[in-house]
Amino acid sequence: MPLHLKKSSLAATAALYLLATISAQAAAPKWVCVSSHSGGWECGEGAAPVEALAKKATVTPPLQRGAKPSSRSRNDFRLIKTATTFDSGIPIAPFKSTPIPSPIDVTATAKSLLPITAPYPVENFSNCEPMQDVVVDPNAPTRRDAPLEIVAEASTRDSGSVTQFEGNVRIRRSDQYLEAQQARYEQQQELFEAVGDVRFREPGIDVSSETARIELNTNRSVLTGSEYRLPQSHARGSSTRLIREGSAKTLLEDFSYTTCNADRNSWKLRAAEAELDHLEGKGTAKHVRLHVKDIPVLYVPYLSFPIDDRRKSGLLAPSFSSSNVNGFDLSIPYYWNIAPNQDMTITPRYLEKRGTILGLEHRHIDRQGSSDLQFEYLHRDKLYNDQRGLIQFRQQRSLSDNWAMEIDFNHLSDDTYLKEVGSGLSVSSQTHMLRRAEVSYTGDYVQLLARADAYQPLSGNEPYQRLPQLRLDAITPKGPAGLYAGIDSELVRFAHEEQTPTGTRLDLWPRVGMDLEGASYFLRPALSNRFTGYRLDDVTPGDSESPTRNTPLFSLDGGLIFERDAGESTHTLEPRIYYLKVNDEQQDELPVFDTNRPEFGFDQLFSENRFNGADRMGDANQLTLALTTRSIDNQNGHEPFTLSLGQIFYFEDREVTLPGETIEQNNQSDFVAALDWRSRSGLSLNSALRWNNQQDEIDRGTVQLHYQPQQDKIINLSYRYLRDELEQTDVSLLWPLGRRWHLLGRWNYSLLHEHTLETVAGIEYDSCCWAMRLAVRRFTQDITSEYNDSIMLQVELKGLSSVGDNIESLLEDGILGYSRDNSRYIDER
Repeated sequence: MPLHLKKSSLAATAALYLLATISAQAAAPKWVCVSSHSGGWECGEGAAPVEALAKKATVTPPLQRGAKPSSRSRNDFRLIKTATTFDSGIPIAPFKSTPIPSPIDVTATAKSLLPITAPYPVENFSNCEPMQDVVVDPNAPTRRDAPLEIVAEASTRDSGSVTQFEGNVRIRRSDQYLEAQQARYEQQQELFEAVGDVRFREPGIDVSSETARIELNTNRSVLTGSEYRLPQSHARGSSTRLIREGSAKTLLEDFSYTTCNADRNSWKLRAAEAELDHLEGKGTAKHVRLHVKDIPVLYVPYLSFPIDDRRKSGLLAPSFSSSNVNGFDLSIPYYWNIAPNQDMTITPRYLEKRGTILGLEHRHIDRQGSSDLQFEYLHRDKLYNDQRGLIQFRQQRSLSDNWAMEIDFNHLSDDTYLKEVGSGLSVSSQTHMLRRAEVSYTGDYVQLLARADAYQPLSGNEPYQRLPQLRLDAITPKGPAGLYAGIDSELVRFAHEEQTPTGTRLDLWPRVGMDLEGASYFLRPALSNRFTGYRLDDVTPGDSESPTRNTPLFSLDGGLIFERDAGESTHTLEPRIYYLKVNDEQQDELPVFDTNRPEFGFDQLFSENRFNGADRMGDANQLTLALTTRSIDNQNGHEPFTLSLGQIFYFEDREVTLPGETIEQNNQSDFVAALDWRSRSGLSLNSALRWNNQQDEIDRGTVQLHYQPQQDKIINLSYRYLRDELEQTDVSLLWPLGRRWHLLGRWNYSLLHEHTLETVAGIEYDSCCWAMRLAVRRFTQDITSEYNDSIMLQVELKGLSSVGDNIESLLEDGILGYSRDNSRYIDER
């Protein structure tokens, strides 16, 4: 970026600082200069009364910070300070002049014309030395209002309007600073020329050059032999000729660009010419060459790239990988910045064994909501000789302060598209695709919902479609003694292409209750009645087309909170008791549309219904006893330790079941426990346990140990167990091997089937200006499927682009605690 001094009225009302020293044996007179009415200079020693000078010119005091300048003509000058000594101690040659009667006080030195700078840290460049950037004084006058201040060791003026400054010349206007050994100012043309060790600085740019030419009247600047630095993007480079056309454009000839530290050029771009459009936030270059260690490795005849954080249209970095299922996989996305609030990415993707997929994603966002449309189309799969693809559309909008809408539509050409073309376990293991549209209202005491649900099955049974579903939930404000009343209601029409019966279900659940609580206790009795009725189609002969169920309920929830102050923390002991009584109502004739059993855990100890959904209301006469203890940090309120234990005691058999289940006759539920512990050293432990009292063994258990003492050090160990169904271990890590190398990996193994589900092993190198990630992956869709093997490589040129497969998304899904910035740590060596 070239030197740029904007044209303004004060560009012509300059203040000259002429500082000099003489020998230590004699004191020098103070020289004061002002412009005469004829356009020349009148200078002299300051020692006499001011009357003679006052008739010819007016000397105004220095412009104070925050003050507004007086109105002056373009060619008027104002002297605001002079000095008899300069920091370097070099003497000044006196001007030919007439004596000036009175001296002017000296209040500044050349140091005042040097900028105050500070390191500017840039995200993703923490391994680099931060560049120094100019600190902006919020109280300083703007460039338009600020005076042009000049300090030099010597100056001369010819008979015309040209002034020559020599020796450590320093020029300042507001937050712009120029330094040079020599400078020449032509007053009539408003032209500055600087030669020798030229350096220009302003917020966001620092340029060193051999020469500089600044035209104040046209805002045009030309610098030759330039070395530039951009602190806010940690970029630097060179240009044989740099032309600044005002604040809109910058032209560069034979330029280079890199984000590496000054002592190491791991990579750089070189081009014959480039143009930076500061209004659009983009740059274009012709005949671009990418150099790695000064070796050219890539040539591009034309390149468009961003120069700030604004989005711009253009090609994105290609990604590639290789697998035994699809062969070589190459994607070349094109980004289209349609408007500030919407964009589109068009991605041709070539799969060696299948063909070419055209992908499209359109995003839109505004104050009312957002939308996302994704489309993929494979004209002819080489393996199936058929068309394949998908469509996904999601939209969320706020219709008013209380009303909102949401659409989620997904469609696949076939059931195996995601498994065969998808990139991971989480994508390829979906069992159905959701299609939903809903409108909702949320008020202080009322909630409304109108929804339509449908599904595209991928494997297994297809859920019932809800066409439509209407919900109304309401509650009154708390009255005296915490008394309240409320109702949960739902009307749903269930449809299915294959299963019967279908029909409509009405569910009404009114309730009254009390909510009594204090600092050390709570008590919540509640009485309710649940009515559920059906209007069924295609029923089995002999079954009712309109069965109903009417079930009264009573619950009582209470607890105490005991606290003990332990200095830096508070320890609590929280016993809790919950009684539930639900009458036994015959429900075998009721259909099962959307009801199942949730996993039994600590939260289920306090649930009014042991089933999810309205098709079953579990009978109950039971008492829950639970105990929670926790440690609370008194400084920040965090809970480093929480332990919860509980169990249900049954007074009667549970006769309400789902089809295929038997009556439950045990007197006690499984014993459940949940533990959450976190240390300040980065070690945490989460565990959940369900103990079967009847068989004295564990029914379900999970243990997860997470160690992350700092952002780029992660070790995860987890174990999951579900009796007779699942037993898996999962180990993952990200660990530094020195200052810049990182080891990463994951191993997911089924102990029950003695089968590896997924293995990822990789290495990462992260330097100041580039990073490389190499990973090898093997995974399977299920126990019976063949392995899918792939090799992924990603090379990132920081501040420019990345080339290769997007490994980071895979690591974020597979390594708990991993994020894009995990390996960005400060190199202190």
